[in-house]
Amino acid sequence: MDSKLTKKAMFSLIIFALTLLLTPINSHAVDKYWIGDSGFWDYSLNWSPPGQPQEADWVYLYQSDSTNREVWYWNTAYPSARLTLLGIDAIGTGTMSLLQYKDPLLAGNELIGQSGTGTFKQTGGTNTVTGNLYLGYYSSGSGTYELSGAG
Repeated sequence: MDSKLTKKAMFSLIIFALTLLLTPINSHAVDKYWIGDSGFWDYSLNWSPPGQPQEADWVYLYQSDSTNREVWYWNTAYPSARLTLLGIDAIGTGTMSLLQYKDPLLAGNELIGQSGTGTFKQTGGTNTVTGNLYLGYYSSGSGTYELSGAG
């Protein structure tokens, strides 16, 4: 992996974490990182540490390579869980997208395109943000939220 890309990814994660320190939150459960290619949210092995995100987790859908990834939101195990944070960001040449077509999603804060690009496409279900929804958090960030269908 390119060392400049790795340093940029680490720098982005550190800055991201520091900016959220001043945000009021509930108890912090677990940091969950998407490690799969394209796949379903509720598939345990797509996450590190393994297991679907649960109440108060900080969820990171991040990528720093050339792979286009889609996460298909299907939350049958914890439909009422409130995430503390949901971040969607691609700092590589690939894309990172969350596609919600069913089930409720509840988050304190959502950052779509923090320092890279991120996309959230909602065609069904509900997406409730109790804090802040950011589209393109830093000047280098670009976030897209597409709402259509029954969403």
